[in-house]
Amino acid sequence: MTEPAILEAIKRQLKIETVFCDDELKDYIAEAIEVLTEKLNIKGVLIDKYPRLVIKFAKLRYGYENSGNMNGAVKSMSQGQRSVTYKDTNEILKEMASDLPRPFVGFY
Repeated sequence: MTEPAILEAIKRQLKIETVFCDDELKDYIAEAIEVLTEKLNIKGVLIDKYPRLVIKFAKLRYGYENSGNMNGAVKSMSQGQRSVTYKDTNEILKEMASDLPRPFVGFY
């Protein structure tokens, strides 16, 4: 699957019909590829091996950044001074743990 195909899949699943957030989604796709490649210790093209994981990670990041509590994005909220804390990348990975394959362990 190519990056444009992943972008279109994300937009379709999130019901986004405009191009206004394409750059933001592309950034989340790039972040997904970088984070997942590092965490899984994979050499090569992650997008071809695990496109579903890239889509899920990018969707979660988009939801966490752009919506108040989409998919449980809010980690904590207080009413006094109106403070909201959102989940970070590691928490997204924990949420995706059941979908992630085992990391590659090799000798160098």
